[in-house]
Amino acid sequence: MIWVISAALLLSVLVTAACNLYMIVHAGPQIYGPEKEIPSDKTAECILVLGAAVRPDGSLSPALKERVDTAVRLYHEGHAECILLSGDGAKEGYDEPEAMKRECISQGVPEEAIVCDPLGLSTFESMERAEREFGFRTVLIVTQKYHLYRSICFAETVGLAAAGVCADRQRLKTRNYIREIPARVAGVFRMIFYRKEA
Repeated sequence: MIWVISAALLLSVLVTAACNLYMIVHAGPQIYGPEKEIPSDKTAECILVLGAAVRPDGSLSPALKERVDTAVRLYHEGHAECILLSGDGAKEGYDEPEAMKRECISQGVPEEAIVCDPLGLSTFESMERAEREFGFRTVLIVTQKYHLYRSICFAETVGLAAAGVCADRQRLKTRNYIREIPARVAGVFRMIFYRKEA
């Protein structure tokens, strides 16, 4: 029994390490950030901003504010003509895309250049809906770096040509990184069994 338990633990560690390493190695070259500035001629059909927490007063959490600020900068620099705001807007009285939209407009982005997806309830759904529901083919994904590896892999799985831009300005809590480890494992299995609708 001890050998069986030990073998199972070892296997789980190896699978976890392999899934995380795959995403990091595969998506890493497509991530731009402080150490690797995005080229001025790098463009996409849209800048896809992934949702995060919105406070009860409607203001953006620090992580979400970083994402929106980065997306607005990319828009003003001409990297895309459209910003797709994807997040949870399905609950009464809680709407991440709408909160992000208000911030984008306050920073000079015209309303007609903003598309809201209130049903981007997970990273994978945000990517799938960007391709299936909104018809985009190329995207610049904006989120924190730890989240970009999984986001880019998901985007490619559903048929998007994707690159990522880091929105990191403050030091993130350790729990963000810890939660991402099993999320990548689950993500790899979702990618393996994903079947695109005809």
